[in-house]
Amino acid sequence: MCKRSVFLHISILLAVLLVFTKVCAKTTSTGFYYPTGTDSPKLMNSYSFGAGPDNQPDRWACGVPIKAKTGAAVYAVASGEVVKVSPSGWGDGNVALIMKHIGSNGRGFVAVYGCVRNYVTGRVNLGQRIGVVGPNPGGSYLHLGIFESPDGSGALPFVRSQEDYKTRANPLPRSLTVDTVLSYNGWLSPIDFLQNRNPKIYGNTNRKPEVEVPSRPKPAEPESGVLLSSIPAGRGVTFRVDAGSGAIPNAYRFKVWQNGGREWVSEWISGSGSASWDTVLLEPGTYWWEAQARNEIGESLWLESRRRFYVNYPPGIPPLVAPTPGEALNSRKVMLIWSDPGDADDMPHYYRDYRVIVSGDWSYDSYWGYRATSMQITVPTDGNYNWKVAASDGLDQSGFSPERQFLVDTVPPVIAMSGPPTSRWSNIGEIAWNATDATSGVEHVTLQWEPGGQVNVPPAGSAPIPQGQRRVTIKAADRAGNISTEKSGPYWVDVTPPHVSMTIAPAQPNGIHGGYATSATLIVTADDGNGSGIAETRYILDGYERTYSGSVTITGAGLHTFSAKALDNAGNTFITPERNLIIEHPQGGESAPTPVPPPDFHTPKPETGHGESEPARVGF
Repeated sequence: MCKRSVFLHISILLAVLLVFTKVCAKTTSTGFYYPTGTDSPKLMNSYSFGAGPDNQPDRWACGVPIKAKTGAAVYAVASGEVVKVSPSGWGDGNVALIMKHIGSNGRGFVAVYGCVRNYVTGRVNLGQRIGVVGPNPGGSYLHLGIFESPDGSGALPFVRSQEDYKTRANPLPRSLTVDTVLSYNGWLSPIDFLQNRNPKIYGNTNRKPEVEVPSRPKPAEPESGVLLSSIPAGRGVTFRVDAGSGAIPNAYRFKVWQNGGREWVSEWISGSGSASWDTVLLEPGTYWWEAQARNEIGESLWLESRRRFYVNYPPGIPPLVAPTPGEALNSRKVMLIWSDPGDADDMPHYYRDYRVIVSGDWSYDSYWGYRATSMQITVPTDGNYNWKVAASDGLDQSGFSPERQFLVDTVPPVIAMSGPPTSRWSNIGEIAWNATDATSGVEHVTLQWEPGGQVNVPPAGSAPIPQGQRRVTIKAADRAGNISTEKSGPYWVDVTPPHVSMTIAPAQPNGIHGGYATSATLIVTADDGNGSGIAETRYILDGYERTYSGSVTITGAGLHTFSAKALDNAGNTFITPERNLIIEHPQGGESAPTPVPPPDFHTPKPETGHGESEPARVGF
């Protein structure tokens, strides 16, 4: 038992040492992480640091091309931050990450990681995966450049174009050796830099061994060149792939497109050995599809050869023409009209079969086989109805058109009217109406006076009757076009009170004390102009109201109050303001007796007396 325990501990120790050795193999002896994860980076033959590419003799290289497979992971040589992304000049779809790092001496430097894709941004740690190597026509590689500004601030190099991050125009500047590393105008030999300088270390940088990026997945379905002649409405094509050789993926992504048309890309779908994806509903035409795989290290390339397939799509949804949405009709014979929705390939038939469904207060289904684009139906009752149409090309069916409503109403509106009595004078002067329609609703109402013009009015309301003798006509129409007419009158309307005036004779007081000596005469005049005419004239003397039939003589000594009142045949009344006068009783004379009012007049005011008193002159 003891021997087994010792053996187990030794085995674990050896395994840890092996892992540690593999981890350390990815870092330089000075602590930098190799950008492609290998401790023996190999350079492409196309150019080396300081020596320009063969096809650009007038340039010198300020970085080096490190051989790497397409899709291989790229790692940060030290902790730092992505400060810029150079988007062009690095191969189709590739970029360069411009990253600021700090050395152990506190001096900042810039690293250029070119020809990468699927990259990260922001802050990164030493040895963190920051992207993958992208494809290049002349062979895939990682471009690595190191720049250190003279002041050690980590400022970006001055560039006139994206190409200046990779090469510079000749002549090659004079070389310097800075801390054992070759330098041209601040650009340092990258491999020498990594192997002779030290990065600033932040915490524990030990990493677990990395696995490889998965290889391309294997396409399973749909097969290349297949014709999908029927896709049920509302369902798409199912795409499926299997894992390729090499590292096992943990997710897959699919892409479907048409040349010059739309493109669909799925989210990453979890799966190891295989995965499938159901697309959106596809239109008719020719399509291509491909897929790629990924794991925690990176993403594979897309399928090596794109797969092509064909789709026969059902005809379009028939556009409904008439009745229009919510239209109200005043006939139970209804013509339904729609348009041919078309079919991109007219397969398998050039014509369409239709199915028409009506629902609501009555139901109808034509079933398939109807080929015209109009249909007359007769509904049995007034009410609300819905209709829809679907099309078929003989193989596939479209969905139904959005349901559309229409209304059948054959009953005209009802108009209720009220107003003053007809053919007799009135001072009410207003009519009221209320138009209702139980099915389609009132659309508009008009009112016309005779004589007079026509005006639009609300379904319910009131209006003053013009002065004089008038007739009125009200018409109401519902949404279906049914019309009701109501006439009323004649109305005799007079809303203007008559005019009443009073005069006193003599015109000026003739008494000694400023009043009238012995008597005064009250004269009342009433006039109704073009109105209904005067029905009665009255006068009120000292609180007593009497019918006026002629001039009235006032003889009692003392203060008298008087006014006049007129009524026309429409019931309008006008009362004048009260006025006063004084009768001066001649010496030795007697006051006129107090008159007794007739029974139909109001109760008299309390007597105030007619004895002599100091008169108060009142203007009138």
